[in-house]
Amino acid sequence: MWKWCPERLKWLFSENEQIWVEDYPPLPDWFIKAEGQVSVAKFIEIWQQASTINDVKKELYWLSLDEISSFKELVSTELDRLSIQPLQKLLLYKKSLLSSTEIDQLVDKKLLLKEEFYEPESDVYDPMKALLKAQSKTQQSDRPHIQTFEVGNKFRHRAKH
Repeated sequence: MWKWCPERLKWLFSENEQIWVEDYPPLPDWFIKAEGQVSVAKFIEIWQQASTINDVKKELYWLSLDEISSFKELVSTELDRLSIQPLQKLLLYKKSLLSSTEIDQLVDKKLLLKEEFYEPESDVYDPMKALLKAQSKTQQSDRPHIQTFEVGNKFRHRAKH
C-alpha cells in the first residue's frame, strides 16, 4: 500500500500498514509511454490542476523541487514569449491549515473564539495599520507604565498602575 507524506514530500510504502518506509511507486504509464519525458503540455496540466507545489511533487515524485522549479520557470518564460498568461502561482503548502468553513464550525461549537476586531491579513503591508494596531494593544495592556517628564532641567519619573 502506498501513501503520500506531504511533510517529507515522499511516497511511503507498507505491506501491513504498520511499518512505513520511503520508497518510489512505479512510474506512471503516461511517463513510460512518453519514453521517460515530461512534456510541457503534461507539466502545464499537472501544475494548473494542483493547489500547491506539494501536489505537483506528488505527481512528479522522481523530480527534485529544484528540477520542478526550473521546469516551471522554463515553461513560464515560453508562455511569456508567446503572450500567454503565466502558470498560476503555487505555494509549497496551503496558506491556511483550516478552511473558513472549518473555522466557523469550531467557533459555533465554542472551541475557538473569533475576535470581533480581527481583519484578515492582506498581502500588502500597511505601516499605518500596523502602528495603530500596536498602539491599541499597548493601550489595552494592564502592565504598569513608567512616565518620564522634565521639570526645570530635572527629570522626574512616575509609575502608572
